[in-house]
Amino acid sequence: MFYDLQTYKSNPLFIMLLVFATEAILWIYNRRKVLGYFIIVTFSIIFIIFEIFYFTKINDRVGIGYNSDFIPLIGYLDEEYPNKEIYMETDALQQYIYLLLAEEMSPYDFMADKTFLRYRGGEIEVSQVGRYHFLEFKINTDWIYVVEENNLFRKEKEEIVRQSLENAGFSYEKYNNFFIYSYSE
Repeated sequence: MFYDLQTYKSNPLFIMLLVFATEAILWIYNRRKVLGYFIIVTFSIIFIIFEIFYFTKINDRVGIGYNSDFIPLIGYLDEEYPNKEIYMETDALQQYIYLLLAEEMSPYDFMADKTFLRYRGGEIEVSQVGRYHFLEFKINTDWIYVVEENNLFRKEKEEIVRQSLENAGFSYEKYNNFFIYSYSE
């Protein structure tokens, strides 16, 4: 039942939960004023603490919701490496979305030009759009590799990719917060 539960799909559940919780608090408040005030004050303090954490400290733990450096990076890659396949290892969630924004790609072009990766649990991720590759790392000397510095989500994979590329003879240039690896003989 809850296999493919996403935030946008679970909002009706949370809204109903809030309705019942509010009704319960009002019922308690009408029966016992002191207990009702205590519950209201407690929930208000918890809400304020959550809001402070959510708007100030969440990016330190969960990563950046919108990576503003990503779109200029794609413009740079298109200009500097127009005919190369590009692998990207970044902290951006669903990296292909930034590609769609930067390239102003229509949904029809996206659907015609994408490749999916299916995991054992049934989850599906976009692993390639056009010449841009995500998720599946393999070394190819004809490709360009982009690795974001200071990944929060995939720190171990960032280190593995960087070490593998450097061991294979790739050199890198730095662009904003990204290492761009290319093979030079």
